[in-house]
Amino acid sequence: MPSRRLGPDQLVVSAIGLGCMGMTWGYGKTDRTESIATIHRALDLGVTLFDTADIYGPFINEELVSEALTGHRQEVVLATKCGLQVPDASVFHHDASKFSLTKDGSPQHILKSCDESLRRLRTDYIDLYQLHRVDPQVPIEETVGAFASLVKAGKVRHIGLSECTLDELSRAPSTPDHDRPVRAFALDARCTLGNSAVLSAEWDRFSAFCPTRARVLNRSFRSSF
Repeated sequence: MPSRRLGPDQLVVSAIGLGCMGMTWGYGKTDRTESIATIHRALDLGVTLFDTADIYGPFINEELVSEALTGHRQEVVLATKCGLQVPDASVFHHDASKFSLTKDGSPQHILKSCDESLRRLRTDYIDLYQLHRVDPQVPIEETVGAFASLVKAGKVRHIGLSECTLDELSRAPSTPDHDRPVRAFALDARCTLGNSAVLSAEWDRFSAFCPTRARVLNRSFRSSF
Protein backbone atom coordinates (compact mmCIF):
# COMPACT_ATOMS: atom_id res chain seq x y z
CA MET A 1 0.00 0.00 0.00
CA PRO A 2 1.51 3.39 -0.98
CA SER A 3 1.74 6.02 1.74
CA ARG A 4 1.06 9.75 1.88
CA ARG A 5 2.23 12.51 4.20
CA LEU A 6 -0.32 14.90 5.69
CA GLY A 7 0.36 18.39 6.91
CA PRO A 8 3.47 20.26 8.02
CA ASP A 9 4.29 17.56 10.58
CA GLN A 10 4.29 14.94 7.84
CA LEU A 11 1.88 12.46 9.40
CA VAL A 12 2.41 9.25 7.41
CA VAL A 13 -0.78 7.40 6.42
CA SER A 14 -1.78 4.81 3.86
CA ALA A 15 -2.89 6.29 0.55
CA ILE A 16 -6.31 4.70 1.12
CA GLY A 17 -7.94 4.96 4.53
CA LEU A 18 -10.97 3.16 5.89
CA GLY A 19 -13.96 5.25 6.92
CA CYS A 20 -15.88 3.27 9.53
CA MET A 21 -19.12 5.26 9.87
CA GLY A 22 -21.28 2.78 7.96
CA MET A 23 -20.29 -0.01 10.31
CA THR A 24 -22.65 1.30 12.99
CA TRP A 25 -24.74 4.04 11.41
CA GLY A 26 -25.84 5.89 8.32
CA TYR A 27 -26.17 3.30 5.57
CA GLY A 28 -28.78 0.83 6.76
CA LYS A 29 -28.38 -2.52 8.45
CA THR A 30 -25.06 -3.19 10.17
CA ASP A 31 -23.20 -6.36 11.11
CA ARG A 32 -20.61 -6.10 13.89
CA THR A 33 -18.84 -9.34 13.00
CA GLU A 34 -18.57 -8.39 9.34
CA SER A 35 -17.39 -4.91 10.25
CA ILE A 36 -14.57 -6.20 12.44
CA ALA A 37 -13.60 -8.64 9.68
CA THR A 38 -13.50 -5.72 7.24
CA ILE A 39 -11.12 -3.79 9.48
CA HIS A 40 -8.90 -6.86 9.83
CA ARG A 41 -8.86 -7.29 6.05
CA ALA A 42 -7.93 -3.65 5.64
CA LEU A 43 -4.99 -4.20 8.00
CA ASP A 44 -3.90 -7.18 5.93
CA LEU A 45 -3.96 -5.00 2.81
CA GLY A 46 -1.75 -2.36 4.39
CA VAL A 47 -4.34 0.23 5.39
CA THR A 48 -3.11 2.25 8.36
CA LEU A 49 -5.61 5.14 8.50
CA PHE A 50 -8.92 4.37 10.24
CA ASP A 51 -11.50 7.13 10.56
CA THR A 52 -14.34 7.22 13.08
CA ALA A 53 -16.28 9.84 15.12
CA ASP A 54 -18.18 10.14 18.37
CA ILE A 55 -21.52 10.69 16.64
CA TYR A 56 -21.34 7.46 14.63
CA GLY A 57 -23.60 5.06 16.44
CA PRO A 58 -23.68 7.23 18.51
CA PHE A 59 -20.50 6.45 20.43
CA ILE A 60 -20.35 2.74 19.61
CA ASN A 61 -18.37 3.19 16.38
CA GLU A 62 -15.28 4.21 18.30
CA GLU A 63 -15.72 1.19 20.55
CA LEU A 64 -16.03 -1.14 17.55
CA VAL A 65 -12.92 0.30 15.92
CA SER A 66 -11.01 -0.04 19.17
CA GLU A 67 -12.02 -3.66 19.53
CA ALA A 68 -11.07 -4.50 15.95
CA LEU A 69 -7.68 -2.83 16.27
CA THR A 70 -6.72 -4.52 19.53
CA GLY A 71 -3.05 -5.44 19.35
CA HIS A 72 -2.42 -3.10 16.40
CA ARG A 73 -2.39 0.33 18.07
CA GLN A 74 1.22 1.13 17.18
CA GLU A 75 0.66 0.15 13.55
CA VAL A 76 -2.28 2.44 12.79
CA VAL A 77 -3.33 6.08 12.64
CA LEU A 78 -6.54 6.59 14.58
CA ALA A 79 -8.61 9.51 13.32
CA THR A 80 -11.77 10.59 15.08
CA LYS A 81 -13.93 13.69 15.22
CA CYS A 82 -15.91 15.92 17.57
CA GLY A 83 -17.88 19.16 17.42
CA LEU A 84 -21.42 17.85 17.03
CA GLN A 85 -23.80 17.39 19.93
CA VAL A 86 -25.30 13.92 19.81
CA PRO A 87 -29.01 13.53 20.61
CA ASP A 88 -30.01 11.22 23.45
CA ALA A 89 -28.94 7.73 22.43
CA SER A 90 -32.41 6.40 23.17
CA VAL A 91 -33.90 8.53 20.40
CA PHE A 92 -30.92 8.56 18.04
CA HIS A 93 -32.12 7.07 14.75
CA HIS A 94 -29.99 5.20 12.24
CA ASP A 95 -31.79 7.06 9.47
CA ALA A 96 -29.90 10.36 9.28
CA SER A 97 -32.91 12.11 7.75
CA LYS A 98 -34.93 11.66 10.96
CA PHE A 99 -32.89 13.79 13.31
CA SER A 100 -30.66 16.85 13.40
CA LEU A 101 -27.31 17.38 15.06
CA THR A 102 -26.22 20.55 16.85
CA LYS A 103 -22.82 22.06 16.13
CA ASP A 104 -20.75 22.78 19.23
CA GLY A 105 -17.26 24.16 18.80
CA SER A 106 -16.94 25.45 22.36
CA PRO A 107 -13.65 24.66 24.09
CA GLN A 108 -15.56 22.93 26.88
CA HIS A 109 -17.22 20.54 24.46
CA ILE A 110 -13.98 19.84 22.57
CA LEU A 111 -12.04 18.97 25.73
CA LYS A 112 -14.82 16.80 27.18
CA SER A 113 -15.36 14.99 23.88
CA CYS A 114 -11.67 14.18 23.59
CA ASP A 115 -11.55 12.52 27.00
CA GLU A 116 -14.63 10.48 26.18
CA SER A 117 -13.22 9.39 22.81
CA LEU A 118 -9.95 8.37 24.43
CA ARG A 119 -11.89 6.16 26.82
CA ARG A 120 -13.96 4.52 24.07
CA LEU A 121 -10.93 4.03 21.83
CA ARG A 122 -8.96 2.62 24.77
CA THR A 123 -5.90 4.68 24.00
CA ASP A 124 -4.02 7.53 25.64
CA TYR A 125 -3.68 9.59 22.47
CA ILE A 126 -5.51 10.28 19.20
CA ASP A 127 -3.36 10.50 16.08
CA LEU A 128 -5.67 12.83 14.12
CA TYR A 129 -8.44 14.71 15.93
CA GLN A 130 -10.81 16.63 13.67
CA LEU A 131 -13.53 19.22 14.08
CA HIS A 132 -16.53 17.55 12.45
CA ARG A 133 -18.29 20.81 11.56
CA VAL A 134 -17.42 24.43 12.23
CA ASP A 135 -19.72 26.09 14.78
CA PRO A 136 -20.67 29.53 13.43
CA GLN A 137 -21.43 30.69 16.98
CA VAL A 138 -17.86 30.12 18.20
CA PRO A 139 -14.83 31.90 16.67
CA ILE A 140 -12.69 29.32 14.90
CA GLU A 141 -9.67 30.66 16.76
CA GLU A 142 -11.24 29.59 20.08
CA THR A 143 -12.16 26.16 18.79
CA VAL A 144 -8.72 25.49 17.34
CA GLY A 145 -7.19 26.85 20.52
CA ALA A 146 -8.89 24.04 22.44
CA PHE A 147 -7.48 21.52 19.97
CA ALA A 148 -4.04 23.06 20.42
CA SER A 149 -4.27 22.59 24.19
CA LEU A 150 -4.99 18.90 23.61
CA VAL A 151 -1.83 18.64 21.51
CA LYS A 152 0.15 20.31 24.28
CA ALA A 153 -1.34 17.87 26.80
CA GLY A 154 -0.22 14.91 24.70
CA LYS A 155 -3.77 13.68 24.12
CA VAL A 156 -3.76 14.56 20.41
CA ARG A 157 -0.89 14.47 17.91
CA HIS A 158 -2.42 16.15 14.84
CA ILE A 159 -5.60 18.12 14.25
CA GLY A 160 -7.86 18.75 11.27
CA LEU A 161 -10.89 20.74 10.15
CA SER A 162 -13.76 19.23 8.19
CA GLU A 163 -16.15 21.21 5.98
CA CYS A 164 -14.72 24.65 6.56
CA THR A 165 -14.42 27.78 4.49
CA LEU A 166 -11.20 29.25 3.13
CA ASP A 167 -11.56 32.09 5.61
CA GLU A 168 -11.83 29.64 8.51
CA LEU A 169 -8.78 27.79 7.24
CA SER A 170 -6.78 31.00 7.03
CA ARG A 171 -7.76 32.09 10.55
CA ALA A 172 -7.07 28.80 12.31
CA PRO A 173 -3.24 29.02 12.23
CA SER A 174 -3.34 32.44 13.91
CA THR A 175 -4.39 30.79 17.16
CA PRO A 176 -1.74 31.59 19.82
CA ASP A 177 0.79 28.81 20.50
CA HIS A 178 -0.62 26.72 17.69
CA ASP A 179 1.18 25.18 14.75
CA ARG A 180 -0.61 24.73 11.43
CA PRO A 181 -3.14 21.91 11.67
CA VAL A 182 -3.57 19.04 9.27
CA ARG A 183 -6.45 20.04 7.02
CA ALA A 184 -9.36 17.75 6.39
CA PHE A 185 -10.65 19.42 3.21
CA ALA A 186 -14.14 18.28 2.27
CA LEU A 187 -14.71 17.90 -1.45
CA ASP A 188 -18.44 18.50 -1.20
CA ALA A 189 -18.25 21.20 1.46
CA ARG A 190 -18.47 24.97 1.46
CA CYS A 191 -14.92 25.09 0.13
CA THR A 192 -15.28 24.48 -3.60
CA LEU A 193 -12.98 22.24 -5.58
CA GLY A 194 -11.95 25.28 -7.52
CA ASN A 195 -10.02 26.35 -4.44
CA SER A 196 -8.28 23.02 -3.89
CA ALA A 197 -5.15 24.07 -5.80
CA VAL A 198 -4.79 27.04 -3.47
CA LEU A 199 -5.36 24.86 -0.44
CA SER A 200 -2.89 22.19 -1.46
CA ALA A 201 -0.23 24.81 -2.09
CA GLU A 202 -0.79 26.62 1.20
CA TRP A 203 -1.62 23.75 3.55
CA ASP A 204 0.55 20.93 2.11
CA ARG A 205 -2.14 18.24 1.93
CA PHE A 206 -5.86 17.69 2.36
CA SER A 207 -7.84 14.51 2.91
CA ALA A 208 -10.92 13.79 0.85
CA PHE A 209 -14.36 13.78 2.43
CA CYS A 210 -16.47 10.77 1.33
CA PRO A 211 -14.68 10.41 -2.05
CA THR A 212 -16.69 7.31 -2.99
CA ARG A 213 -20.06 8.85 -2.17
CA ALA A 214 -19.04 12.08 -3.90
CA ARG A 215 -18.17 10.07 -7.05
CA VAL A 216 -14.59 11.31 -7.12
CA LEU A 217 -13.18 7.82 -7.58
CA ASN A 218 -15.47 6.53 -10.33
CA ARG A 219 -14.79 9.24 -12.93
CA SER A 220 -18.21 10.82 -12.49
CA PHE A 221 -16.55 14.02 -11.34
CA ARG A 222 -14.78 16.42 -13.68
CA SER A 223 -12.65 19.29 -12.45
CA SER A 224 -12.28 22.60 -14.28
CA PHE A 225 -8.59 23.17 -13.61
